[in-house]
Amino acid sequence: MKQVCLISFYLFLLELPLQSLSQGQSDTWCFGDSVTLNLQSGNFINLPSCNLNSIESSASISDSNGNLIFYAGGYTNSTVSYLKIFSASHQLIQNGDSIKGDGTVTNGLVILPFPSDTNKYYLFSIAPTMGFGLHLYYSIIDMSLNSGNGAVIQKNILLYNQTTLAEKLTAIKHGNGRDWWLITHQLNYTYDTDTFLLYLITPNGIAVQNKQNLGTLYSHNYPFNGFTGEIQPSQEGTKLLCVGSDVIDLFDFNRCTGTLSNYQNLAPAISPQPPLNGYYGCSFSTDGTKIYISNWHNGLSTNLSYQLFQLDLLSPNIASSKTIIFSTTNQNTPLGQHQLARNGKIYIASAYGIPFSNSNYVTQNMNLSVINAPDSLGTTSNFSSYSIPLGGRRSYVGLPNIPNYNLGADEGSPCDTLAVVISLPIGERLGVRLFPNPASNNFTISYTAKQNLRFTLQNTLGQTILQTTLYTNKNSLSVNTQKLSNGVYFYKITNSELKTQSGKISVIH
Repeated sequence: MKQVCLISFYLFLLELPLQSLSQGQSDTWCFGDSVTLNLQSGNFINLPSCNLNSIESSASISDSNGNLIFYAGGYTNSTVSYLKIFSASHQLIQNGDSIKGDGTVTNGLVILPFPSDTNKYYLFSIAPTMGFGLHLYYSIIDMSLNSGNGAVIQKNILLYNQTTLAEKLTAIKHGNGRDWWLITHQLNYTYDTDTFLLYLITPNGIAVQNKQNLGTLYSHNYPFNGFTGEIQPSQEGTKLLCVGSDVIDLFDFNRCTGTLSNYQNLAPAISPQPPLNGYYGCSFSTDGTKIYISNWHNGLSTNLSYQLFQLDLLSPNIASSKTIIFSTTNQNTPLGQHQLARNGKIYIASAYGIPFSNSNYVTQNMNLSVINAPDSLGTTSNFSSYSIPLGGRRSYVGLPNIPNYNLGADEGSPCDTLAVVISLPIGERLGVRLFPNPASNNFTISYTAKQNLRFTLQNTLGQTILQTTLYTNKNSLSVNTQKLSNGVYFYKITNSELKTQSGKISVIH
């Protein structure tokens, strides 16, 4: 830090807001009965009420500073199976009404940024049909329109209607760090099925990339064992977890090919008989070595016991590692969906009273529960029940469905192809070298230049994180990376003749 060459760049870093380096697309949550939470300094605070009244499905997305862009879900006083899309000012986005969907679908919504346009977003929704079943739709939102308040430019485009779907919808960043895998699961009312559907979302659009048969057969008879219950990927995108009334399925996931493998059926060993109240909520710890599962009423049982338990994926016998970290026999307090926040904590929704919605306002539904240290074993994970206040509002059983927007490329994999590094020897390029790579607390830009060079660093969404000049009277610059999130960043060096050198650097703290 004593080097003169560091000063100008380090001052530039200090001038930037901390959150501008934190990639906070998942930091504002809108869900339940008008709840709005925002993550600030590692803790959630309450913001003014949103316009949702959504029992299960909701989705929201923020900018890199954590400021809300828009959200979607079931809306206040809704009496039909449609959704609405609202802006950050809680106004209906232009053409954002009558979005096909339903507020009572487990993972019924997910928002994905366009791989090729930072102003546009997909909203994928699972919606009931006129008959008996659920189909998959998408709408497109352009936030550059309507003076920055956004508009829906296409909506309710049918993506899948061949059979019905389970209430499972999630997304994992492709191994190239730009594209997305959209994942859902079939259900059929005439035969059992184990079919996953995977769509690849690229700058060229949406394509059915893979249909794969693996895992528990979802029953075609009521209560449709895999119909409800969450689907959750690990933060690294390398594992997938699905739960249902008697389903606990764990898979490995290949981010390059979009294929599932190494299926483990954990449910029989956890409970040889299907539980009276089915598995519903699930989540991975931050490091992906623990999973958490909770159960709730499945419509058949009268003697209810709600549990939250941990399984250790590093154990030689995963099922035997089960540790109950919370239990209640209060039949009015089902445990709902899980969501891992960027602060590394897992939050869990709870309702009070069945059926929904109702007029109950009590401790259990006016607060979220939280697993404070989910990477820790057993009860040291520090579960705290009903401890995160919702500002006088309440949850049901749903939380926003938020994929890992900050996941970078699977560096070194065959599909890590987007960062084009000039293949000429360093001496024949612009004479710039970055090291170490990966970087932890800082990296050095070493260069020999006859003219000033412009250095630009961008994240995987194409957003400029840093810019500075490499002056000819210096030959190196040290870059502090402590305020950068883990992930892959792309750099470009340009001279006055517009010759460029580009590449990528990983940050791992």
